[in-house]
Amino acid sequence: MYKGLMEWLETCPQLAGQTLNFDFIGANPVEWSLQIPTNSPDTGATVTGSKLCKQDFILVCISNFGDDALMNINNLDVFQSIKKWFAAQTRSKVFPDLGADKQVTKVLAVTDGYIEATTESAARYQIQCRVEYAEEAVLAGTQIQHTKRGNYYYI
Repeated sequence: MYKGLMEWLETCPQLAGQTLNFDFIGANPVEWSLQIPTNSPDTGATVTGSKLCKQDFILVCISNFGDDALMNINNLDVFQSIKKWFAAQTRSKVFPDLGADKQVTKVLAVTDGYIEATTESAARYQIQCRVEYAEEAVLAGTQIQHTKRGNYYYI
């Protein structure tokens, strides 16, 4: 799953030619990291038995930072562009390959880009994101609850 998400993120024009790490980021500008928080619960099940899931992730960047307002604004503008790219990819249905049993339905930014920490010359910028997908996971004969109406169905 994470490999497919990273490969997809590497096609984002704002990340072209940049180093994208997984759950690691150094202290020197400019570096990017895909980080996975601990809170990504399942969201329910469909009548057909697919499990509706979400995976939250954080896209982090260490960038130059200082008293140059234009540089700091440009750093945040990169995240606005990434947010727009997610929306365009979702409209076009160009999604990460999370595996044969996972059908992605949406990728979105759930926050705007923001500064999480600073030093005198560098800042940790990040944006919280989510990928939503259906996963073929329910076995035949298993009872599921339709989440909107509370009705039970058997597959």
